[in-house]
Amino acid sequence: MNIWMVSTGEYSYYSVNALFADDHKSEAQAFAVLTGGRVEEHSLSLNPTHEEPPPGQTFFRFHMEKDGTSRDWVEDKPLDRVGCRHSARYRLCSALTFSWVMYFAVYAHNREHAVKIANEIRVQVLAGSKPEEGTL
Repeated sequence: MNIWMVSTGEYSYYSVNALFADDHKSEAQAFAVLTGGRVEEHSLSLNPTHEEPPPGQTFFRFHMEKDGTSRDWVEDKPLDRVGCRHSARYRLCSALTFSWVMYFAVYAHNREHAVKIANEIRVQVLAGSKPEEGTL
């Protein structure tokens, strides 16, 4: 699906004045003439940055303590409620929980595989060789 965007200005003065659906290109052009803007065409997809999940893998979300204990497991479908793919990520949540705990969202074959992925990242975060938040 494409969208038509009417914009004005350059660099720090750049602004988006209106967005139009694919079948309303003529309305976008008319609005651009009235506002002195220009029409830009952009391709739109539900989630262009996420790739297909690896074959045979499921999305797992869980927390992991500093000692490697995992809890709060959720096994999820590959798509969320609006049809977007989940993104695999991790983050240190200590400020929210008052104890050292990490949140993980990963694609894995099973829970054991998810724990192996999380443990590798947990050890790197503890050693200071990996940032406290990131994507996988």
